[in-house]
Amino acid sequence: MDQHTRFEQLALAHVLGGLDRGDADDFRSHLRACASCRARVAELRGISSTLDAAAREERRRAAEEPPPRRDPAPAPRPRGPGRLAVVLVTVVLVTAVGFWNLHLRTSADTYQGVAEDRAAILSDLARGELVTADALTPVAARVAVAGPRLAVVIADGGPLGSDERLVGWLLPLGSTIDEAVVLAVGPRATTEIAVRMDRGEARELVVTREQGLLSSSGPRGDELFRVALPSQDPGT
Repeated sequence: MDQHTRFEQLALAHVLGGLDRGDADDFRSHLRACASCRARVAELRGISSTLDAAAREERRRAAEEPPPRRDPAPAPRPRGPGRLAVVLVTVVLVTAVGFWNLHLRTSADTYQGVAEDRAAILSDLARGELVTADALTPVAARVAVAGPRLAVVIADGGPLGSDERLVGWLLPLGSTIDEAVVLAVGPRATTEIAVRMDRGEARELVVTREQGLLSSSGPRGDELFRVALPSQDPGT
């Protein structure tokens, strides 16, 4: 591996803060002299900011969801006023602690899942083959092919109405199991997306705004963008 290739591979860890002190010092020294690596780091930081925004939105939604409500367990028949008070306090405390622990576990699982997805999408974008197309510029989108997957980040998808959905289509239809993937559901004032999709044998990715039931014949809503995917055959 030549020296510059090594620094290119250190760029992702530098953005995520995972370099040891020696590699971090070497990489910072290299950045001062290498415009290409500075541009790469800037791009990765922009993607990271987009994913951070998606993570914050997920945390906000998780925080707004109340813990599930259950009817408190019936108290046993009391033998006197003092016993009744003790039983009621115990039931309330046990029920409240149970609800709180369930909420904490659910929130922790959600946050961990978001963090793992963020790292996986960043890795695919950094190491995969980036799709270049003018159609991606208006919505500040990035699409990368990483083996059998697509990593898709949309930083400025615009607002979504209450009856609108943002849908990713992998064409031709039938080239993958999930040929239509719902990326976001309105209403939203702004739409920021970071997802991974199984590519299958798809040759084209189309993202549209759809209303009502999805058509079995393919996209019919307004297109956000359409891009051709790189050939999977190295000889073509």
